[in-house]
Amino acid sequence: EVALGQAAIAIGNPEGLGFSATTGTVSVDSEYITMEGLAGGTMTVRVMRVDTGINGGNSGGGLYDGRGELIGIVNAKTSSSDIENISYAIPVNVALGIAQNVLRNNGEFVKSTLGIKCTTGESSAVYDTTKNSVRIVQSITVAEVDENGAAYGKLEVGDKIVSITVKGKTTTVTRSFHLSDALLYADTGNPVTLTVVRGNETVAVTVNA
Repeated sequence: EVALGQAAIAIGNPEGLGFSATTGTVSVDSEYITMEGLAGGTMTVRVMRVDTGINGGNSGGGLYDGRGELIGIVNAKTSSSDIENISYAIPVNVALGIAQNVLRNNGEFVKSTLGIKCTTGESSAVYDTTKNSVRIVQSITVAEVDENGAAYGKLEVGDKIVSITVKGKTTTVTRSFHLSDALLYADTGNPVTLTVVRGNETVAVTVNA
């Protein structure tokens, strides 16, 4: 639901000086950054980039849109004398999906996977008249199916993925991250349904992710 240019308001306790709000806009609706993990090593995280002022004490706090609805959890910033206000937040649906996944799996994060690799087709900008915003739309096509993966024998190379349904909730797939985000809510070994265009037909495929 997040679009470029919309309001991004961070509320937190920067530098321990007391709760305050800083305002900005969404600069990039989805990208990946690599961070150092608490237990060592590195981790890659999907984030939104915002130009909202972020300081120590904001991390873990909420990022809100202009209506006061939570859209992300602040988690990082780029720090340099040459850079100002390049900040990041984990999208709220990702944060919620991870939290619920950990609770379902007795404190462990268990990611359901399909065992496929996809390619992204040409991107186009589509104007959403209902929300007065521009969204990026891409075609997502299966490029490889792992013979040891859950989707082997069910999805085929060349299938264009239209949507994914997890626990009765259907997500239209118009960006590459829509699949991985939706799978956060899936239980390992339980069925998810993908709608794909295969040749001239639209078919529903059930996969135990």
